[in-house]
Amino acid sequence: MKNRGIMFALLALVTSPVCAATFSGAPRILDGNTIEIDKTNVRLSGIEAPETDQICLDAEGRKWACGVAARDELIKHSNGRTWDCHTQRVDEYRRALGNCFIEGENVNVWMVRSGWALSTAPSHAVYELAA
Repeated sequence: MKNRGIMFALLALVTSPVCAATFSGAPRILDGNTIEIDKTNVRLSGIEAPETDQICLDAEGRKWACGVAARDELIKHSNGRTWDCHTQRVDEYRRALGNCFIEGENVNVWMVRSGWALSTAPSHAVYELAA
């Protein structure tokens, strides 16, 4: 019985997705909070950006494609530069979750400060994101 438990633990370890890792490269930006680097999807943790197909209302009640705009602004900000992403765990969709940086600037924080995403991090974690 003990050997079965050890085998199960080893199997889980070998087949588990990457948890703590660093990915670097020019990303393919999928939406306002998900990118792909080296065939790995990385979800920017601590933020929530509109989905690409999401429609928002402006102050006058007019519809606009806020999800496309958030993605496009992130593409413009990235401008083909190299990103460094530090991930800690994976989510239920098997995306790596982490913070990404362009030339030392935290992209997660930039998205919130620029108004393209909302912070979902607890208030104390916002300071950790900015560090």
